[in-house]
Amino acid sequence: MSARFSGKSVGSSRGPQGQNRKSHHEPSHCAYQIVIIHFPVTNAYKPFRGKTADSNLPRSGFQPIGCQLALLGSRSKIYGVRIFIGGAQRSGTSLMRSILGSHSDVAIFPYDLKLWTRYLDTFTGIDLARPENQNHVIQALLSDEKVVIATDVPSLMSVRQVLDQNSNAPETLAEIFDAFLHAYANNRGRQSWGLKTPWNEFHAREILNSFQDAVFIHVIRDPRKSALSAIYADGGSWFYDPGLHIRRWKKSAELAQVHSEEFGSRYFVIRYEDLAAKPKETVQKLVASMGLPYEENMELGLGQPGWDGSNSSFTGVPSVKGSARRPSLPFDLEILYSRKLSSQMSYFSYPVGDTPLLLTVVGSVSLFARLVLVWTVHRVIALKRVAGGMVRR
Repeated sequence: MSARFSGKSVGSSRGPQGQNRKSHHEPSHCAYQIVIIHFPVTNAYKPFRGKTADSNLPRSGFQPIGCQLALLGSRSKIYGVRIFIGGAQRSGTSLMRSILGSHSDVAIFPYDLKLWTRYLDTFTGIDLARPENQNHVIQALLSDEKVVIATDVPSLMSVRQVLDQNSNAPETLAEIFDAFLHAYANNRGRQSWGLKTPWNEFHAREILNSFQDAVFIHVIRDPRKSALSAIYADGGSWFYDPGLHIRRWKKSAELAQVHSEEFGSRYFVIRYEDLAAKPKETVQKLVASMGLPYEENMELGLGQPGWDGSNSSFTGVPSVKGSARRPSLPFDLEILYSRKLSSQMSYFSYPVGDTPLLLTVVGSVSLFARLVLVWTVHRVIALKRVAGGMVRR
């Protein structure tokens, strides 16, 4: 059973802790699949230390059901659910954060705090049985540049109070990360809390295995559109590394399939294109599946701190201002993405066209020149950083 809203679904027979689940399907003539979602939810802070899914389950792949959306059965309202959002950069993850963070019961940290994507590696191996080490981790989080600029930030004491609700000392960094987010939600008077950071999906298994009431929302977007947005965000196509983006997007897309099958109704894969085309309908189904009531106009995202209504990389781009014609991805990159990601793009219903032979040859030459120049630019930037560090010493 999957909670994917964009055209493909999976019939997983196991739930978060291996229980058998039943999925209810409409007859084949119906345009939708009905998925009734049930999974255990607790209000207690104490994390779940066991595994929530059998990592050795066979992965047979998803089967298309010919439906654009899955209608999810509503559950009774729940509180204290943990919400994690991930996906590639420039894929609509900030929009999703603003939408869910606008709910009156939810507090999602307003900026991309890299708890699992940075601090997990930074503090791996630290002895968390010692309170001074716990405080060291908490203080590092409170000193992060993303935390310093936020409002309603918890204090060291308030994070410790959340930790001390558990009779046992924290055994994992995930527990300290969660206590920080919980304390932030307390400051805002919200019952549920969460975090959005690009590439969080790389750690989704660790996150979902740590907390039995956690859900993960994976936003995916056509990689060519994501690349185009990233190019303008990075200051131009010559500063943008297409090879790195392709590798990461491919990994992200593959994890979307694997995690949906492994975690079933706790893992939602939502295409940005579907969210943009039918925001209210998509959001209504999403929050219902999470046990939260839909609140009018929450899809506008205007109730989320730090959100000004847009995160578009095209805002302020001279070539876009006052013009109905939007920028397009350079044709050589179009060819590269279509060749390298054709399988994943097709799976998520993104069009992959055939490129004429002559255009392929010309594009390959142009692409080679581009990659050489990109490599050179990045090496020069790296050398400047090294030289700057030596000067400061």
